[in-house]
Amino acid sequence: MKLIQTFVIFILALTQTDIICEAQVVDSHTPICVPIQVDNTACLSNAARERIIAENKQSILELTQKGILKQPNTNFRAQPAFNWPIQLASTVTDPGFFGISNYVDQDITTAIQDYNCGSRTYDGHNGIDMFTWPFAWQKVTNSEVEILAAIAGTIIGKVDGFDDQHCSCVNYDWNAVYIQHSDGTVAWYGHMKKGTTTSKSIGQTVSQGEKLGIVGSSGCSSAPHLHFEVYQNTTYQRSNLVEPFGGTCNTLSNGNTSWWATTQNYRVPTLNKISTHYGAPVLGCPTENEDPKIQTRFLPGSTVYFAAYFRDLLQGHTISWKVYSPSNTLFLDVSNTNAQDYNAAYYYYYNTLPLGNIGTWRFELTYLGQTTIQNFEVVTSLPVELLNFQVKNTKNSNILSWQTASETNFSHFDIEKSIDGIYFEKIGEVKGRGFASNYEFNDLNPMENINYYRLRMIDVDSKSDFSKIISQSSAKKIKIFPNPTSNILSVLTNETIPINVLITDGLGRTVVETVIQNNKLEFDVSNLPNGVYLVEIKTIGQVMRDKFLKN
Repeated sequence: MKLIQTFVIFILALTQTDIICEAQVVDSHTPICVPIQVDNTACLSNAARERIIAENKQSILELTQKGILKQPNTNFRAQPAFNWPIQLASTVTDPGFFGISNYVDQDITTAIQDYNCGSRTYDGHNGIDMFTWPFAWQKVTNSEVEILAAIAGTIIGKVDGFDDQHCSCVNYDWNAVYIQHSDGTVAWYGHMKKGTTTSKSIGQTVSQGEKLGIVGSSGCSSAPHLHFEVYQNTTYQRSNLVEPFGGTCNTLSNGNTSWWATTQNYRVPTLNKISTHYGAPVLGCPTENEDPKIQTRFLPGSTVYFAAYFRDLLQGHTISWKVYSPSNTLFLDVSNTNAQDYNAAYYYYYNTLPLGNIGTWRFELTYLGQTTIQNFEVVTSLPVELLNFQVKNTKNSNILSWQTASETNFSHFDIEKSIDGIYFEKIGEVKGRGFASNYEFNDLNPMENINYYRLRMIDVDSKSDFSKIISQSSAKKIKIFPNPTSNILSVLTNETIPINVLITDGLGRTVVETVIQNNKLEFDVSNLPNGVYLVEIKTIGQVMRDKFLKN
C-alpha cells in the first residue's frame, strides 16, 4: 500500500509585531516562512484610558459616600493571591485553549522589554494579553473561554453593548469589568464578548473565581483575547502599575515578587488541541470566515487532515504522529522537529485513506512525553455531505440557504437558532430529498442584533451531526446617531406609535426620560459628562436597547 503524505507547518507567531508565518515543509523539513505584518495597536487610546480612569474614580467616590465601598486596607499584599483569570468552559475538553502574546512593557522609552527581560510586549502596553487558541472566533461564538475574577472585590465599573466581531482597531469602547479589591488594588478585564458581562451591578461584590464574562474582541482588538491590567491603587500612575509576574526585569511596584497564587513559567509549552479535518483549517476574522473544517466521520479513500495546535512551541521540540486502523495496524508513523520558538503554531499532515478498513481509527500525537488521542470513524456512507451553509438578511427576515453534494440514508434537517451562540432551539425542519440538492429556509422572526444558526443533520437511524455555526446581524429597530457625539443625539425608530425613551448613565441613573411622538427625537447632550450611556425604548410588549458614547 502506497502512503500519500504531505506535511505542512503553519506558524502563528504572536510576537510584539504579530508576525504570522505560513510555510510548507520541503524534503529537508526546513520551513520556508512568509511573514505577514499585522497591526498591533494599543488596546486603549490615551483618551479612552483617561475616560475610564475618570469614570472609575467617580464611581469609587459615589460608592464610598453611600457606604457601599469600604476604605481599603492599604497594607501591601506580601503573598501572591491572584487566580488565573480565564478558564475553558466545562463543555469543552481540549487540553489547552490559550497563549500569551504580550506582557506589561517595562521600558518607559520607545524600546520594549517584558518582566523576563524578553520582548513579548509592545511599546506602552500596560497589561497581559491572553489570546484564545486555536479557532478563536469559534470560541467566541460558542462562549468557550470564560473570564473569572482573579481575586474577590467590588465592581466599580462595567461597560457592555459594543461590537466584538472585528479584527482591527475600532473607534469605540471595549466591553469590560473593573474591580477594586479590599486592599485598594484594581484589576481591569477588557475586550469581553458583547452581552456577556456579569449581570451584577456596579457596587456589588464578586468572589474569587466568579465568572465575569466571555473572552471576545471588543474595542481596539485584532483578535479575541483578554486584556488583564492591574494597579496597586486608584491613582493609576505608572509607579502603581503592576506586572503580576515577578522577574528580574520587572521594574514595577511588585518587582521580583509574583502576585499569582500559582505562577506560570515564562514559556509553557502546551499541546492545545489535536483534531481531524476534511480540509486544511482556515483561520481568520468573522468577515474572512474562519472555518475549522473539523470532521470525525470519513468515507474510504477520503483525504484526512491530521492537525496539532501548540502554545509556546520551542526550538528542538519533537512531535510524533501515529495513526492506527481499526485492526490496530499502524497506518502513519512520522515525526518532525520544530525549528524555532513560537508563541503559537500548528502543524498538519494530510493523507489519503485506503479503501475498506471500516470502523474506528485512532490518531495519536506524542509531545513532551505525553500522548493525546483523537478517534475518528471510517464509514461506508455519510448520510449527507454539506457543501455550504450561509445566511443573508432581508428587510424583515433572515434567509438560510445550503447545498448538499450527496444524501444517503438521510432523514431531515433541523434548523436551530440561538441569540448567544450557546443555547440553540429548533425553529424549523426541512425534509431531505435523497440526492444532491439546494435548500432554503426563511426565518421570519429574527432577533434584533446577532442571530446564530446551525443545522442538525439527522440520519434515518436517528444519528446526527451538526453543521458549522453561522451568524447574521438583523436590522436594528432603533437607530442612534451620531455615535459617538459631543452635542446633539438623534434617536430614530421604525415604530409608528408613541414610545417611551429612557437614557441612563453608567451607574444606572436616569438622565433623560421622555416620549417619541413622531419616530424621531433629538437630545442636547452637551452638558452630560463624557462616558457611555444606555438608551432604552419601550413599546407594547417589547424593550429595545442601545448605547452611545458622549465625548
